[in-house]
Amino acid sequence: MPEWSIRLLGIGGQGIGLSSVILAHAAVLDGLNAVQTQRYGAEVRGGEVYADVKISDGEIYSPSIDEADYMIGFAYSTLSKYINTIKDGGILFIDPDLVRQLPPTTKRIKTVYRIPATRIAAELGNVRVANVVMLGAMREITNIVTEESLLKSMELHIRKKYIEINKKAYIAGKNFVLSGRKE
Repeated sequence: MPEWSIRLLGIGGQGIGLSSVILAHAAVLDGLNAVQTQRYGAEVRGGEVYADVKISDGEIYSPSIDEADYMIGFAYSTLSKYINTIKDGGILFIDPDLVRQLPPTTKRIKTVYRIPATRIAAELGNVRVANVVMLGAMREITNIVTEESLLKSMELHIRKKYIEINKKAYIAGKNFVLSGRKE
């Protein structure tokens, strides 16, 4: 019974919570079970945020994640605090413009993908879609959910006036991976 855990890390205002909701709902649309939780500081913007998503084709008995199969880091401060909650052999996605170096860890990370999501989002004209750029890249690499379900979930959770820019962001993240570019 396959089960995947994803931990998204950042600071308030980066769309970490929204990304986790989109990912979890996409899994449900694919016929899988999913749970999603968020934790954040008292600050409205700029405080520590992390969100967990657990996806399984079987029953999920607890929403908590001790160790993540996949981790996304959008802020060095939050990543450094939680880096040791990635599984040995886990896969890490970082935005190299926001996480310039990896924090020390006792874990053996299988692969680190450096996705310049904020830079790509800026090129699209809106840095606030960096979270969706990263989702596009992660989905392309992991195939954890289908593209169709992720796009449908975006339509369900993003306000209509922002759908087009977010679809462009998703495609840009996907295309970054397909291009084979390295950071």
